[in-house]
Amino acid sequence: MIGHVVIGGTEFRPSSVGGAVLLRRISEIMQYYTKQQLQGAGGYSPGVRVGNWNEEANMQETKLKELLLKQQEGSLKLNIFQQRVAIALQPVNCSTIRNDGLIHFGDVLQLANVGAAAFLTCDIEDRDTRVGDFSCTVSATVSNGSVACSTFLIAKYSPAQPSICDREYSDDALHYGQKLRIIANPMVQGETLDGLGGSRPLYLYSRPVGTTHFAKFSRHQLVALTDRASYDTVWQVVAVDPGQRGVSEGVQVMAGAPFLLQHCATKQDLCLENHSFVNDLGSQLEVSAHSSFSKGQKSVCDMERMVCSHLL
Repeated sequence: MIGHVVIGGTEFRPSSVGGAVLLRRISEIMQYYTKQQLQGAGGYSPGVRVGNWNEEANMQETKLKELLLKQQEGSLKLNIFQQRVAIALQPVNCSTIRNDGLIHFGDVLQLANVGAAAFLTCDIEDRDTRVGDFSCTVSATVSNGSVACSTFLIAKYSPAQPSICDREYSDDALHYGQKLRIIANPMVQGETLDGLGGSRPLYLYSRPVGTTHFAKFSRHQLVALTDRASYDTVWQVVAVDPGQRGVSEGVQVMAGAPFLLQHCATKQDLCLENHSFVNDLGSQLEVSAHSSFSKGQKSVCDMERMVCSHLL
């Protein structure tokens, strides 16, 4: 007795007419397929009138229509990539230096390393894929200029329960030793520029080195962007010379003056590492939170020194 046979996704069972009719029907269908195609390989193109050339021609026509439709809607991967790069690299004018020459909260500025002339930048599409842990990559680059991904806002940090050690300043100027938050330019998320960081502010943060959180290359303390406004996002500006930090505390910070950004929770300085990599925005240098010390316990500032830069 002849059992059922499956050819091309179609199941055939013996009919009441007999097995001969079934075998004849199977042989007719098998003529639409070559030996190579029956074995799983497409040996001929639709231009050759052999096998199921009509089906393959229709399939190619359908794929072409889908491609043209996606191209018209702008949903191709290439279009999405071009739109993302255009948003991240759109030019931005930094805040103009005011008459007092000071840095003020709400200013749009760039953070640059003095030795390498590399600017702090972010890539919000390079995200941590772990559930419940939203963070974006932060690095440094030397080529992008003043664009959305390399400009940041500074905001004053106001604790919910102020302590004796937290000094309050009445003006809106930045002071040495004052705690602050660094917020990514909301234009990098496709929003308009404001002083609050947009509808979903992304804060520069760091956390202690652990088994799941560390810098990829140097294995130092991780620095990234997050939408959680915790104490891990709080930094302070300190003087470059450790011997002058106590004297300079409370002094207003001049625009263009060198300083160190120190993480308040871990007391580690924002550091530019000697590790390079390439992402969608170009060649990048790794940024971490790490304080290097020489034998004399003096901070090595050539790699850690940061300067606030404005465009006139």
